[in-house]
Amino acid sequence: MAAEKREMMLLGYHASPFVNRVRIVLKLKSIEYELVKEDPTRKSGFLLTSNPIYKKVPVLIHGNQPPISESRIIIMEYIDELYPDIHPIFPSLTSNRAYIRTMRRS
Repeated sequence: MAAEKREMMLLGYHASPFVNRVRIVLKLKSIEYELVKEDPTRKSGFLLTSNPIYKKVPVLIHGNQPPISESRIIIMEYIDELYPDIHPIFPSLTSNRAYIRTMRRS
């Protein structure tokens, strides 16, 4: 694994189902990451600068890349595309992935 792939931080808290979904994907793919615990009632400056528009978790920070904020599906797609050969989460066919994206909106 390249060093840049291992430098991941996930901002969130244990009681959040949205954060836990991302944590499950990270665990399934055996990706090392640091969980930066956020208090949902007292948002840190780090969270506010990482997700200035929505000010919510989860936020994934990967190396020097811009933070990927809030949308758990987008974070999970990013992780799946980064490690496509390790326990794929989304279908490989483009049409099937598009179908999954439309189903999550309902």
